Amino acid sequence: MTQRKDHPMAKSNKDTSKKKSAVHAADDALNAAQVLFTANPGFQPPGMRFLVAQGPIQENLRDEAEKFSSAWFKRREDAGRALLETAVRMSTEGLRNPVAAMKIMMDWQVGAMERVAEDARDCTQMMTRCAETLIDQEIEAVDDMAKGTETFENPHQSTPV
Repeated sequence: MTQRKDHPMAKSNKDTSKKKSAVHAADDALNAAQVLFTANPGFQPPGMRFLVAQGPIQENLRDEAEKFSSAWFKRREDAGRALLETAVRMSTEGLRNPVAAMKIMMDWQVGAMERVAEDARDCTQMMTRCAETLIDQEIEAVDDMAKGTETFENPHQSTPV
């Protein structure tokens, strides 16, 4: 299918070459700006220091996750044991006595809900401690950046080039 040259949707090669050169110029400007921004540590994305940090920050986060998961797995073991005990009690006591069966089931459900509540509490505490670690690290990064910019604001402390 051919387009007529006088049709409003018809494009000339001249128009498309202007658009391409404008796109290339914009790309060149953005690439130049990117070099400037990546060279300045003040333009690092939030959390970048964490990604490259070694030592206490990562150790603290790892320790918190380990504490949480150890307690979580212990509660899962307890849940498995409680389930087996409940099954044994139901098969011995509960078959003959419906009231005892309901009590056995209720005891198991109470224990299960207590474990779920402990999971939620421990998870909240872990997330809070990890957030504190990351926030402290970000505050330190902002302080470091502010110290670096003080030399630009106060010419008496800056070193001539």
